Amino acid sequence: MSGTTARKLLLFGFLIASISCGPTNIGDSWSKGPELPFPISNFATADRYLLGGDSSAIGYVNSNIYFDGNGFLQRAPIAIDEVVIDVKNSCAVFDGSRIYLFGGYSAGATDFLLTYDPSTDSWEDLGQLPYKTYGCSATIVQGEIHIIGGNGTKAHYRFFPSSNTFLRETSPLYSHDLGCAVSLDGYIYLIGGGNDRVE
Repeated sequence: MSGTTARKLLLFGFLIASISCGPTNIGDSWSKGPELPFPISNFATADRYLLGGDSSAIGYVNSNIYFDGNGFLQRAPIAIDEVVIDVKNSCAVFDGSRIYLFGGYSAGATDFLLTYDPSTDSWEDLGQLPYKTYGCSATIVQGEIHIIGGNGTKAHYRFFPSSNTFLRETSPLYSHDLGCAVSLDGYIYLIGGGNDRVE
């Protein structure tokens, strides 16, 4: 095994340990927590927020659910110009002050580009993504947001929140639908999503 390969394996092992295992004092058992307001799947997550999705109880949902550490609070539903929209399989990130939600499925792939301000409990439409997608992955690297793949595409765009602009970036080797993207030490790791690939 070459030194480069060994270093990559060591870094990947560290990444998985950091993401999956967490700190050693996290405990070794699970306990029952508070229940969600209704059954939900295919939602996006950003920090403590669960966004959109669908439910066996009520179909598509436009929910914006916040976990405060003790239970779940329903905040302003996802909306464009105050018109509530039902969407699932979006991707989203929280930059410390605002949530950014990208794409999603709503009677087909969408190019939604929405932001949510927790301080005012309100949504704003920022325009459109450069492509329509659902099942995308998103992560933040040094204050810039990367939106990758979804819907069978290999698209990769960098989004600059300060100027509300996009820059097309190098495409991944494979399409990743409903996978996940994480950032670590300035690198993006694109994991799974209809395949067993890690990039």
